[in-house]
This record gives sequence, structure tokens and C-alpha cells, in this order.
Amino acid sequence: MSGAAGLSAAKRRRGGNGGFSQPQTPTPQRQPPPGAGPPPPGHVQISPMKILENHEIRLNNLDQHLQDIIESFGAQNASSSDESLVFFRDKTIQLENKIEELERLLHKVQTFSMETNTMVLKSNNAVDDADDDAVDESDALSEYNGSPDDDNVSDVGEMPVDEPIELAITG
Repeated sequence: MSGAAGLSAAKRRRGGNGGFSQPQTPTPQRQPPPGAGPPPPGHVQISPMKILENHEIRLNNLDQHLQDIIESFGAQNASSSDESLVFFRDKTIQLENKIEELERLLHKVQTFSMETNTMVLKSNNAVDDADDDAVDESDALSEYNGSPDDDNVSDVGEMPVDEPIELAITG
């Protein structure tokens, strides 16, 4: 494309006459968005100010309704608050009594377990003492009898050779 032809094409695109006359095409009216669908028959467009006024009226109605609900609840709440206060006071007293009862029961269980533990320890000590006595006696017997490997034990008897033998003389 030559320089003059490019210039004239640019003028045509920008709306300039550029020496050529173009047929006038009617400008299309604004189309609603494709998902909106056609407006219903008899539909009157509402101005933004009218929409704002409608919203204001609805908000005032909702606010008044909410205030009415709060006031009616407040009246009911005032009479029931004394009842609920008494109810919760009674429940608190009942819970305190249950807790005290549980504490007493817990102390009883602790006392019983401590007594049982003490008895078991005493029993174990008695068994250990009896075992120690039995071991001491067996040690004493083994010292007296000696073991077969000792030098002071004769091969014939179990008495040591070094100890004197007492004989009873009759007659």
C-alpha cells in the first residue's frame, strides 16, 4: 500500500471524510446483555433514585420490626431473668454438694489404699525377715557341718576333725 492510500484508509477509519463519501449506517440502539432476555411487556424502567427510595423504605420497615422484636424479648427476658437466676443458683448449690460428696469419697478411698499399702509392706517385711532367718539358720548349719571341700571335715562323718568329741562314760 502506498503512503497516500494508507493515509486515506486511516482517515476513513477515524471518521474523517478523506475525500470519499461513505454511506451512513444507522447506529444500533443499545442491546441488553444476552443473558438478560427481553424485558417483560409493560415493564417500566425505574430511575436509580426511585430504587434508592424503595430500599430506604424497606430498611426502615426492617429496622422497626427488629426494634419491636427486641423490645418484646426484653420484656420477656426481664421476668425470666429472675427465674433463671434462681434456677442457676440452685444448680450451683447442687453441684457444690456433689463435689463435696465426691471429695469425701475420694478421701475414704485414699485412706483405704494407704492402709492396704501399709499392710502389704508389713507383710512383705515379715516374709523377708522370715527368709533372712531361714537363710541365717542354713548358713549356720552349713558352717557347722562344713562343705565336702573343706579340709577340716573327715571323710567318714560330717563332724569336723579338729573339734573334740565328748564321750559319756558310764559305770
